[in-house]
Amino acid sequence: MTDTPQQYVGRLVAEAASRRADPPSAATVATLLAKVDRASVPGRGTGASEGVRLAVGLLAEELLARDPGVSPRRRGASRAPRRGVLVVGAPLAVAATRAASGLPAARPKRPTDVVVLGRPLDEAIADAWAHQVQAGINRTWGGMTATLAAHDRIPPRSDAAWVAARWARIVGADRVHVATRPGPVGGLTRAPLQVVQPPVVAAAVELTRLTAEQLGILTDRPTHARVLEQVLVPLLARERGRGPRVRAKLDPWLGRRAADIIEHIEQGGYALHGDPTDLAPRGGPGVMWPGSDHQQPALLAVAVRTLLALCEESP
Repeated sequence: MTDTPQQYVGRLVAEAASRRADPPSAATVATLLAKVDRASVPGRGTGASEGVRLAVGLLAEELLARDPGVSPRRRGASRAPRRGVLVVGAPLAVAATRAASGLPAARPKRPTDVVVLGRPLDEAIADAWAHQVQAGINRTWGGMTATLAAHDRIPPRSDAAWVAARWARIVGADRVHVATRPGPVGGLTRAPLQVVQPPVVAAAVELTRLTAEQLGILTDRPTHARVLEQVLVPLLARERGRGPRVRAKLDPWLGRRAADIIEHIEQGGYALHGDPTDLAPRGGPGVMWPGSDHQQPALLAVAVRTLLALCEESP
């Protein structure tokens, strides 16, 4: 006899809990299993796809139950410093680097230096996709990359050469630095700037997209954005796994665009931290269609781990 979606997901919950190095309490597991048992599954599909829909619906409800609410605005909290180092480029890398380096959230009004964070072009585009999905934009990886290739363009912040040239016109090329590798960069801030290139995990980003879609049905836009940014995204930051990659037929386009970026960086006269060739696509194994049927088990595994983590917290 075939399991119901509730039985299928419930079994995965029990298995995920037992495999953890720090197992959740029996009460946590029992609470989640009870919620799974009561959950509904809209539509039809295979066992894995029905499980994903069940888990996404339950995840959206759990996120809304943990909405932190609107934070009181602190006086001067977002005031921009007058001087300082400005970090720009691939958006997730920028956010992680600023956090790791203790830089203020607001941009300096008059940057002393500008650090452009470059990533291998396939990873830079994946960074842009993840950033858009985390902002609540319902964009699939396959659709985004197909559109970019069809119009022969890449997201502006994924193009380290375009970003560097833009800031060179504003502050001068002698004050623009291009960092292509994770690690410390000295001489710019009191403590070395810590460049971070966070991984983009295809299953985690796709789960965010599906959950954001469900939240868009259940709540208003401000709440939707708040629970994504403050609750779901930090939980998924711990996930590890394969990143998205473009389809093989798009590889020539990706390679040509990367070669153009490398050439312009080499000719730009910027201070280099790393090597421009670091910006070439890394390729290798990856997930071409994160939302496809054969990726449903990977999505469901991330969803189950996230639900367990949420149920360890109140309420």
